[in-house]
Amino acid sequence: RIWGNILLSFEVSIKTQEVDGIECYVLIRDEMVEVFINKETYEPIQEIWLSAAENDDSKYIKKYTYYYGAVTPEEVELPDLSEYTIIER
Repeated sequence: RIWGNILLSFEVSIKTQEVDGIECYVLIRDEMVEVFINKETYEPIQEIWLSAAENDDSKYIKKYTYYYGAVTPEEVELPDLSEYTIIER
């Protein structure tokens, strides 16, 4: 895997840019894919793909949204298994 990452480093460039008020690192690969990563939390903010088809200047944008503290303790509670019977074979 390390050699793959070394080779990939020659294909990717990095810059900084502000997106929706968030300072981001922008990873660019082959001028076709851009990944925006929050500089403080290192979470992906958005991705942009350019169409590879001829005569098509389409741009596809995928934005990420994060919700913190939205999961309640009841939602991650282990289920009650007392009503089940274990059958050994």
